[in-house]
Amino acid sequence: MIATEMLDAGELDRLAALEQRAMRGPWSMDDENPHREDGWLVFGGDGDGLLTCHGNLAYGATDDIGNPDQDARFIVALRNAAPALIALARAGLAAQTEIARLSGILATLEGAIEDALEAAGRAQQRKGDGDAA
Repeated sequence: MIATEMLDAGELDRLAALEQRAMRGPWSMDDENPHREDGWLVFGGDGDGLLTCHGNLAYGATDDIGNPDQDARFIVALRNAAPALIALARAGLAAQTEIARLSGILATLEGAIEDALEAAGRAQQRKGDGDAA
C-alpha cells in the first residue's frame, strides 16, 4: 500500500517496481468509442495489451461516485506519467537530503561566526582596557 501523504525512498522503489511490471506504455484509450458493453478499453504499448475499466453509468457522475470515463482517462494519464513522476519524486527526496545537509553546515558556520565575533569583541575590549591604562 502506498502512503497518501509522503513518499519515502522505499515506497518509490515499490512504485517503480510496479511500474516496471505493468503493461508497457504508453497507454491510450479508444477516443472514437471509449465505452463498450464490457467497460472502457485501455490499450497498452503498441496496442498489444488491453485493459478494461468497468463502471456503472446508471449511478451517474457525482463527486462521491466519480465518472468511469474520467477514471479510465486518469488511469491512462497516470500510467503514462509514472516514470517521470517517480523520477521527480526521487529528485525531491534527494533535494530534501541536500537541504538538510547544507542546513547542518550553515548552523555550524553560524556558530563559528558567532564565536569569532564574541572573541573579537573580547579582544577589542582587552585592547581598549590596555590602551586606557
